[in-house]
Amino acid sequence: MKLLLISSKFNPGNDGLSDYTTQFADNISSEIEKLVVLSNKDALAKKNHYEVFSIGGNWRIWNLFSSFIKINQKIDIDTILIEYVPYMYGRAGINISFPIFFLILRFLNRDLKINIMFHELWYPCFSHEPKSWIIHPCHKFSVWVLGHISNKIFCSTENFVKELSDFIPLKKNDLFHLAVPSNITGPSKPKTNNNYPKKIVHFGTLHSSKSSLELFQNIIHNIPTDEIHLNFIGLNEYEVKEFFPEKIYNYLHKVSTFHGKLSSDDVIRVFEQSDYMMSYYIDGATTRRGTLMAALKYGLMPITNLSSTTDSVLKEAPIIYTNNSIEEFVKSLKSELKNEKFNYKKEALIKYYNENFSWEKCIKLFINEVYKY
Repeated sequence: MKLLLISSKFNPGNDGLSDYTTQFADNISSEIEKLVVLSNKDALAKKNHYEVFSIGGNWRIWNLFSSFIKINQKIDIDTILIEYVPYMYGRAGINISFPIFFLILRFLNRDLKINIMFHELWYPCFSHEPKSWIIHPCHKFSVWVLGHISNKIFCSTENFVKELSDFIPLKKNDLFHLAVPSNITGPSKPKTNNNYPKKIVHFGTLHSSKSSLELFQNIIHNIPTDEIHLNFIGLNEYEVKEFFPEKIYNYLHKVSTFHGKLSSDDVIRVFEQSDYMMSYYIDGATTRRGTLMAALKYGLMPITNLSSTTDSVLKEAPIIYTNNSIEEFVKSLKSELKNEKFNYKKEALIKYYNENFSWEKCIKLFINEVYKY
């Protein structure tokens, strides 16, 4: 396989999708004949055994054709994988020329294997939000075109597979669930014995998809400051202060350590000094949540929420689950802070992750499906 991996997110980007794409490239490069990455101008190769090319501008038809021709002249590409989130390839995700390019490419080269990995599908349409009346149909158009021209369609959650089965029924047999493994790499260390209060990890951004404001409003009204210590990974104190009202920030200032962005080794160090990971999501626990996967990989017990879109494979995990209400989530968190029988078998979490979500398993599934043509 001579694979062209296309993603606007790549090393040294400081976000989850950049980490994912870089990890994917690092892990697949030794398993195939040749790998080339096409990304933005700042992208860098971490290894010597694959090349990284710059798109040289925005993701429009002329730049895509120019880049593809240049790469194809050097390496006879036979397979493409597009990493896809709507917002990756245009302002507000509105870039009709991106899917049109691949439609033309499919017409010009029927033998080329084009595949796509959908990390997200489209921005919802809201009656009270006029901008969504434009963004939503543009995103759905892109997904419809890219889905139909792809040989294999990979989705980061089982729910996305179900949605696309209804949206593009002719491609139902070409849809596959491909979980997002942990982006954190490094050896695990012995767990540090913890003193009271218990330490909780909050990993990642503060975002509406995590109901961050409502969640912490509920926490400050239900959990006294002497019962909890929060380790924020990925956020510094200034970012937290800018996001929250003064009352919530004052509470967090008393109970938190703000670590900011950390290397993998430092993330593991914080994990080993902590008791739980707090993982609340509007859509519930899913296999596209890399921070949740990182907790499983290193045996840090997640407290997370179930929803109708939670992947069936995750429902079998040895995780502490609540229902989808923030009140019940905080109630469960408070209960765990008082749990004196803290003994959750780190080994069981690690074993479960390795059996279901490791990079080795992810890459093997991708290659096996692509070679089934």
